[in-house]
Amino acid sequence: MTEIQPGDRARNTNPGGGGGGYGISFARSVPAVLKDVEERVISVAAAKTEYGVVIDPQTLAVNEAETNALRRKLTA
Repeated sequence: MTEIQPGDRARNTNPGGGGGGYGISFARSVPAVLKDVEERVISVAAAKTEYGVVIDPQTLAVNEAETNALRRKLTA
């Protein structure tokens, strides 16, 4: 535990990058989800299940066709 004193600054960073789940996760932009994966904020698996973005785990390339199809399916 760290005590915060008047005048100190604190930063709380949580995984997910979504700020607590506001809005529709599948509406998050593909580049933003990819950036979260690159920065290890979320996993490749979470990108697919939580945001509907299909990313190759080896190259970190987005599969646009699969992403579009998955997002259509998940938002139907």
